[in-house]
Amino acid sequence: EIFKDYRKLAEEARRRAYDELEHRIAERTAELVKANQQLKQEIEERKRTEAELKRTKEYLENVIANSVDAIGIVDRKGRFILWNRRAAEIYGYQLEELADKTAFELYADPDELDRMLGRLRRDGVVREFEILMKKKDGTIVPMDISISLLKDDQGRTIGSVCLARDLSERKKSEAALTHAQAELSRYSR
Repeated sequence: EIFKDYRKLAEEARRRAYDELEHRIAERTAELVKANQQLKQEIEERKRTEAELKRTKEYLENVIANSVDAIGIVDRKGRFILWNRRAAEIYGYQLEELADKTAFELYADPDELDRMLGRLRRDGVVREFEILMKKKDGTIVPMDISISLLKDDQGRTIGSVCLARDLSERKKSEAALTHAQAELSRYSR
């Protein structure tokens, strides 16, 4: 009889323990299902964000590649990181050809370069600075340069971005206009 009572108590304890275990399993399963749903949502959001970033990156690369101005980006030592199609057309160099050059080597006059770099260091930007540049074939051309320093999230300079326009045609037109004005003035006297 005692054995039956112990057995009955043991059976009830086992059933309670089993029920408690089943309850805990159900709770944990519900928690895992909820966590899994959250992870799936986070993964989907991450995929959407990555797709948007990819589209934005491709768009910006397209803008830079097809800009009507020459665009060059250099690291803090003047080594080229990016060189767009228009820069290659104007200067005659492809990006790969600039691997052993720095941006400083493309400037024709070291004194002009020093003046421009002084302004860049002082102001963080140089706008519409007219300066002579060297092309791959050795010719010197007047360029209109705008440069902005690139900074990291701690404010340290990590490089610069430069936009350039070839002023050769404009300079020829200005010279022709000046010559025509001088001729007109001479004839009118």
